[in-house]
This record gives sequence, structure tokens and C-alpha cells, in this order.
Amino acid sequence: MPDVSNTLRPQAPNATAILILGILSIVLSCLGGGIVGLVLGIICLILTAQSKRLIRASGESYDESSIKNVEAGRICGIIGVCLGGLLMVFWILYLLFFVSLFTAAVTSSGFPN
Repeated sequence: MPDVSNTLRPQAPNATAILILGILSIVLSCLGGGIVGLVLGIICLILTAQSKRLIRASGESYDESSIKNVEAGRICGIIGVCLGGLLMVFWILYLLFFVSLFTAAVTSSGFPN
């Protein structure tokens, strides 16, 4: 006889949304230059903290697979925040490098102020 005890349990709050936001934060960190993935990762981590608080308060009476989705989404969110932060730092340094090259070229070429 199959185990039906797990099917009667409710889904953990925001489990699917957390997992989707975590995955999107990784993908969009790599594709979007960092800022979009960083924001989605932070939202994912905030939702994860709220969801874990509710899971602990209920005595873990939620579906086990949805609890695992919350944890997987949290890990993806952490990775997305790290990637997004690193890419943001890279783009800021990249921009500062070219601004400094441009200002050095302008000041050394003798253009009037």
C-alpha cells in the first residue's frame, strides 16, 4: 500500500516561488549584468526566511518535497546573490577603468578645459 501520509500535508508557503526566484537569480545574474539576479536573489532569500519561520512554527507539518524546494531555492538564491554581486563589482570596476582612461586621454591631449 502506498504511503499517503505525505500527500495529505500542505505545501510549504511560497515553496514554488522561492525555487523559481532562486533559479532565475542565477540565470539572470549571468545574462543581465548582475543587478536583476541580485535583486531576485535577495527577494528569494527574504521569502525563504519567512517560509522557514512558518515551517518551524508549525512543527514541520508541511510536505517534505516542498520543504526541499524551499531549501533548494535558498541555495540557488545564495548563488544568485553571489554571482550578481560579483558581476556588479566587475561592471563598476570596468566602467571606472574606462572613465579613467578617457579622462587621462583628454587631459594629456591638450584639450582646453
